[in-house]
Amino acid sequence: MEFGPGAATQELLGVKPSRVRRLPGSGNDHWLVTTGPSRWILRRFAVTHDWPSVEWEQSVIRELANHGWPVPEAVGGPTELEGRIWMAMRRLPGRPMATTSSTSFERGRLLARMHTDLSSVQVGQRPGWSQLHQVATRLPEFLDDLPEVLAERIPDRAGEVSRRMVDFTHQTLGRLRSSALDELPVSAVHGDLMPWNILVHQGEVSGVLDFEKAHVDLQATDLAFATWGGRYEHDVVAGYESERGPLDFSYDLLQLLWATTCLYALQRHLSLRRDGVATGGLGWAIEHALRPWGT
Repeated sequence: MEFGPGAATQELLGVKPSRVRRLPGSGNDHWLVTTGPSRWILRRFAVTHDWPSVEWEQSVIRELANHGWPVPEAVGGPTELEGRIWMAMRRLPGRPMATTSSTSFERGRLLARMHTDLSSVQVGQRPGWSQLHQVATRLPEFLDDLPEVLAERIPDRAGEVSRRMVDFTHQTLGRLRSSALDELPVSAVHGDLMPWNILVHQGEVSGVLDFEKAHVDLQATDLAFATWGGRYEHDVVAGYESERGPLDFSYDLLQLLWATTCLYALQRHLSLRRDGVATGGLGWAIEHALRPWGT
């Protein structure tokens, strides 16, 4: 029988849960656990996260907590139980941030403040990670696998989509080679500061969640991701600039860095597949790579 969340709760918190409810999401697994009057979030880390990766993530969360950020600090673990890494966290109040012009502006402000605070954190690259645009340059060596992978998913369109992705890859990497990125600020970044990872309670931000994709990268790449392919570019960038002043690079660079993020996701999927590790990300990478900027 698989070691489950009830047993993990007893190991981590020393109490038997009265209720356990699985939460939706991909990547890490999460449960809402009730123990008497208290409620906690229980996490089982994805198999792609090993101990060094988990410890790196926790160190960044502790640094942000020291700066006053409402982040999910551990109350039990992390520890290895039956071959998987588990952790219990305090449950933060609130509901996910709505998606409006004003909240997108606020999200840009939050990202700018986080970049400022993380700029002072001396931390190396997260184990197993690299800057996303650097990983994207490795994609061509995996592109021969793409037609076969797509034939399993969309047999009627595999050839067409594969050709479009190959063209998109070479165009994007060509632009990347001619771009000057060396002088752009680099720090630990959140990697996924979207509305569903921000909690709001009584009109105030009450939680910043999900540091699964946190790593060291260009802050501009983090900003590009927060625009969600340009859909929220105007408001997110305006909020960001309200905190840190005008961007010191062209807005066109955001589009390029979003494109390289899509290539990163595809490279990761194909690379793990070659290693025999089942993972998602294929559909996301292709959908967003081929979707026009700003739509």
